[in-house]
Amino acid sequence: MKEATIAGRIAAEVISKCIKKGDVSAKALSEYNKIWWKERGHKLKKVEKLREVVEKLSDSDFNMISESLTSETAIGLSRGEKMKSLAKILMKKPSLLKLARHLI
Repeated sequence: MKEATIAGRIAAEVISKCIKKGDVSAKALSEYNKIWWKERGHKLKKVEKLREVVEKLSDSDFNMISESLTSETAIGLSRGEKMKSLAKILMKKPSLLKLARHLI
């Protein structure tokens, strides 16, 4: 819901600006993508990396990680933060080193 609200705000600002300038061309409207990537895109890219790692975990590895996470780290991960903290946990098990590298 938060992402949709942010995307809507950015779109409204860009569209309003374009209408005021009388230029609603694709080039003028492409400002949306620039702003979105600056404000949200890179953070969501991190969350996507996290999702890819979690999908590759076995149940036992996932349980090991969940037992090692603090609530602060878990919340940070959901926001695309604290990736290094998770990578450190993954590095404790040699078979998960490749996944840890994916987060750094």
